[in-house]
Order: sequence, then C-alpha cells, then structure tokens
Amino acid sequence: MLDRKECRIRSGTEEDLPFIKKLAVLACETSIPPTRNAPVFKVRASVEQFINMLPQIALTLPLRTYILEVIKTKEKIGYIILLLNQLEPSTGEKQTIIQDYALLPQYRGKHLWKLLLEKAEEVAIENGNFYLTGLVTISNKASFVTAEKFGFQVERYQVVKKLPQNQ
Repeated sequence: MLDRKECRIRSGTEEDLPFIKKLAVLACETSIPPTRNAPVFKVRASVEQFINMLPQIALTLPLRTYILEVIKTKEKIGYIILLLNQLEPSTGEKQTIIQDYALLPQYRGKHLWKLLLEKAEEVAIENGNFYLTGLVTISNKASFVTAEKFGFQVERYQVVKKLPQNQ
C-alpha cells in the first residue's frame, strides 16, 4: 500500500494536461447529478473542452493546478485545480474554490486525497483567502464523506427543477 510519505505535490504544467484530461474524463461520471439528463458522452466532451481551455483560463484567472505523484516512479496519481481569490457572492469574503480534483481509482480510499486538500488549504491561506470551498454532487457519497472528514461543512443547498421542453 502506498504511503503519503511516498508521494509529493508539485505545480502542474502544460505537459500534465493529457493526464488531467484522462483522469477528469474517467471521474466525470460521479459528478453528474441524478437530477440531470446529460448523457455521459456529452459530459465527457464538456470536461475535455474545459481541460483543453485551462492554459487560456489561467491567463485571465488566478488558477492553480497541482499534481500528486509517487516520488520514486514519478507516476501521476491525482490532481487538484484551484481558483484563487474569488469573492463569495453574499459576503464579499475572499475564498479559494476547488474547481476539480481526482485520484486514479486504484489510489482512492488510501487517504492520499488529504495531500491534495492540504495543498489547497495551504495555497488558500498563502493567498489571504478566508475560505476553501467546493461543490460535491449529492450522489457522490465518497466525495461528501471525504469533505466532511477534512472539516468542510454544508453551507447551502442548490435546488434544481427540471423544466418541460418545447418540442
């Protein structure tokens, strides 16, 4: 079993984009809320498009990407994408938003996610942000449990109503 001491977090580069895209597409199915009708192939295409746009987005927004890798082999096993210095709409307080994060399936459940979230917290504090926030799909129980274990609290609920469509 891989121990957290055998891993490191480093800043992501453009060379990491194929890995991030592959893992994001693999993990995207757990992020589709049960209230949505989006077919998986459309969600995958949307995820790929977002990852392809990361270099351009990073030019205009304070976006940071970090890679979790095994020190000995340099195998990439996870990533986290952060959006820094965002203002919370109702209070105006600065926060860092976890835009996305994922681990390869074989490394889930081994507490390596803590390394990614610890890095997010460290970066948020360094940037003078008051909060670390993120969205978790209600059906993704594992991510919700992970967030709670790390000290996140539910702050608000997003409600959704599917509307009839004109044919």
